[in-house]
Amino acid sequence: SGGVISVPRKGLQPEERLLCDRCATQVVGLMAHCDQCGWDCCSTCAAELRKHIQQNTTAAAALPVTCCNPGCPSVAGKPSHAVSEHIARGGLLSQRGATELSAEVLMPRDLVKKLEQLQQLAQDYGAPRGLELSDCPLLPVGAAADLLGPNGAPLTLAQLQAANWWTYLPQHLQDPWRRRVTSSSWMFTPHIRDLTGAADIPQDAQPAGWGPKPQWQQQQAHLALALYWARWQLGEPIVVRGATGRLKWDPATLRRAVRDIKAERASRKQKPQNSSGRGKQKKASGRGAASPEPDVSGGDSNSSHEGSDDEGPRVRVMDCQDFSLTDITEHEFFVGYKHGYCVERRDASGVVYSEPKMLKVRDWPPRSHIKENMARHYVDFLAALPVREYTDPRLEHSLLNLASALREADTPTDLGPKCYVAYGRVAEAQGEGDSVTKLHVDMADAVNLLLHTEPGADAHAQAAAAEAAARNGAVRCGDAPANQPSY
Repeated sequence: SGGVISVPRKGLQPEERLLCDRCATQVVGLMAHCDQCGWDCCSTCAAELRKHIQQNTTAAAALPVTCCNPGCPSVAGKPSHAVSEHIARGGLLSQRGATELSAEVLMPRDLVKKLEQLQQLAQDYGAPRGLELSDCPLLPVGAAADLLGPNGAPLTLAQLQAANWWTYLPQHLQDPWRRRVTSSSWMFTPHIRDLTGAADIPQDAQPAGWGPKPQWQQQQAHLALALYWARWQLGEPIVVRGATGRLKWDPATLRRAVRDIKAERASRKQKPQNSSGRGKQKKASGRGAASPEPDVSGGDSNSSHEGSDDEGPRVRVMDCQDFSLTDITEHEFFVGYKHGYCVERRDASGVVYSEPKMLKVRDWPPRSHIKENMARHYVDFLAALPVREYTDPRLEHSLLNLASALREADTPTDLGPKCYVAYGRVAEAQGEGDSVTKLHVDMADAVNLLLHTEPGADAHAQAAAAEAAARNGAVRCGDAPANQPSY
């Protein structure tokens, strides 16, 4: 009866972040809580639990959503214990006979007052209408009305969100703008020039209903932005081809920058501290001197640390086959990055063969180096971001990026940039694939930029790099024809 306002409010300590115990993502706003074991569920997980109960019961009345912690003391015959690591958290369902989850609101007190005002506005104006293509915040006012399909009819948001969305595009865009994901679904893969209005449109293209030819680039950009927004609403990944920086991001350049930063910090620490002098005292009391100098590894002991003088710096490397960690020299890792890093294996018949390893170093260069000490590369990184209204971490450039608007008191997620270096393959290895990251759920939408590739010892990669160099191009993800995998 009282709506969200009547739900108990849960306060958080400064810099405290509450995670869902089922999906491990950050809890914002409404959540479900077990009073017996302290189990917390985000609103999305609570909705999934409720849907599962409704689909698997014949009861006329709605059954309560109960705790899904197998170790909850309210579950009959089960001792109280922590959930073991091997349990797939996303697969946990409500336990029969467990305590019913209670609703709580997790937000600062000043936002609750604003929520009351919004609730009153909702009661005054009624339920909002459904979204339409004209609501796209990336388009100029009135531009949605000029977006037409292949038959010249106006496009709708429902068409751009349909499973066969590409069939509503002009003929010359249906193949370049999609890549197969499964046997029945396709991913939106525009080029960066499509989104910025600089795309090369084929001379023989005849999009129905488009205006004069000089306006085609702008109309195509509006269509790409509308489709970007439509698929973004569905939570789908989008691959933007050609989004690259202007500076060099190769390992040699970055290693040289990291060495220079370490040398500069070491020289500052070796300088004698002069405590006398008015100017020096004033500088020491300033904001920059109030915080201690960050560690050279960027605060992450898992990414890089110094070895002995004859070894040089070492990095912590993840083997992406079994996700084990080991330490090798930075030099050894980047030699393998450039020329290939192979190990000998033995098959079932005892034949020895060579297999390329898939290694990855996380947080290199350390994030503090990029943002604070590599200013030109940080600016270049920001300039390469596509659709910056959503992806730029700075609020003044990304009015649609909610994370950039969060206050320090709201404990926002880390907006980076965070860099990692990994080996790769052109063709998938039998039984292993070519992935260097586990399938996972992030706390927020993430943007990944591919800033450098090296063909290494892979013959297919070397041929692709040579072909790209011959046409003054670059090897980019998605430039190859659409995959046609067998299922």
